[in-house]
Amino acid sequence: LRDGYARMRRQRGKRQNFQFAFERHTTYIQGVMVWSAISYGRRSPIVFIENVLQPVLIPYVNSLQNPIFQQNNVHSHTVAITKKYLERAQ
Repeated sequence: LRDGYARMRRQRGKRQNFQFAFERHTTYIQGVMVWSAISYGRRSPIVFIENVLQPVLIPYVNSLQNPIFQQNNVHSHTVAITKKYLERAQ
């Protein structure tokens, strides 16, 4: 169903009570990418992916003692521009 409408479903016996209705999207819903980091006893704030490297990641890593930076090989981590930036920031 690609008509742009959201379908509403209700559990059996709850037909008139909209409190029990839930929405199911039938079209593409744009996602949001976020980033966060964890370390022993600390964690970074959660930020939108577009605002990560310069204002959040570098200060966070620089505030740690002897950090080991690991990536999980996600495509956004392995693109050339990200790799070059991280190599320069070390």
